[in-house]
Amino acid sequence: MQLQKQTAFLYNVDGERVDYPATLHPDESLFGQLGEPHHYPELSQLRERLRQWRFYHEFAVWPGSPIRAPQIGVHSLVLAHDGSNLAAAWATIVERGHH
Repeated sequence: MQLQKQTAFLYNVDGERVDYPATLHPDESLFGQLGEPHHYPELSQLRERLRQWRFYHEFAVWPGSPIRAPQIGVHSLVLAHDGSNLAAAWATIVERGHH
């Protein structure tokens, strides 16, 4: 199987449309391959914003699971991997006005 040339065009810092000079690899992230903030500042800002996202697939909710256990009320900026600080993280979001 022969792959066609994988490339892209972008708008640079001067607002000009330019062809990306290298071949893009389909097995690698586009953001990883186009990570040149001095040439593509908007794309770099988007990449950095996406890097801050967190994904949680599922939490254990059966009786006795960490998410159902009583918790001490503290500020929590990041949700724990097991969701055990869900109430604290939610309260922190609401207190900061980001609900």
